[in-house]
Amino acid sequence: MTEAPRTSLVRSALSAPRRGVVGFFRGLGFAFRGAKRVYLEEPGLARYWVVPIVVTAIALIGSLALVATYGSDLGDSIWASPTGDDWLAQLGRGAHWVFAAFVHLLLALVALIVTMLVGSIVAAPFNARLGEVLDERVTGYPTPPFALSRVLMDVVRTLTIEIVFFVINTVLFFASIAFPPATPFLGALGMVLASFYFAIAYLEIPLVARDASLGDRWRFWTANPMAILGYGTGVGLFLFVPIVNLLFMPAAVAGGVLLFAELSAEPNRPA
Repeated sequence: MTEAPRTSLVRSALSAPRRGVVGFFRGLGFAFRGAKRVYLEEPGLARYWVVPIVVTAIALIGSLALVATYGSDLGDSIWASPTGDDWLAQLGRGAHWVFAAFVHLLLALVALIVTMLVGSIVAAPFNARLGEVLDERVTGYPTPPFALSRVLMDVVRTLTIEIVFFVINTVLFFASIAFPPATPFLGALGMVLASFYFAIAYLEIPLVARDASLGDRWRFWTANPMAILGYGTGVGLFLFVPIVNLLFMPAAVAGGVLLFAELSAEPNRPA
């Protein structure tokens, strides 16, 4: 190997971390660009995203109301509050209050998880349509005609992605219990996988519209992984926050379409 190619390889290796950081923050910005697109630049797109937000909000309020109404009864059925005026009974009532608060918190968490899962299923066809319409406006790719089969496919695809993500997180959780020293590493791995999960979930819409194969998807994901990781991180920052995630889901869809359009338009990138 001559000196010039060797120098080129060294420079490329040294610049790789910088390119990775630039790519990460570049992808991160698409989460905010998506929000700007749907909420400021094209408010007319609301007809595609307002329904799932309203449905999910109603379901969340209803589930939390059930927790507030029946949470105490459920807690008392497990452990009734002690009676009496002696110090032991008073101590028991204090412990029971802590237990009741824990029951309410646990039920609220379950209600939130179930509501978000149901909301994702309800929102799947609306998100897909929003992404397809925006994809046509950004790239010119024609919007597929509405069909019940496509709606069912969107729901099945969403369920599949959700289940795979749940299984991965369950494995990581039990692995951290079985090997406590590995918990920091598993936690960091979980965060990275969650970012890729969010990115892949919302980048699916333009890929599905183009009937991309699994190989096409893999080549697209691996062509610029740091940008995709950055985008997924930006989406995750908002989707992990209860209530805020209801409003940010359309922005995540738009950001995925914009990121797909920009990466596909670059030379040496899979279209």
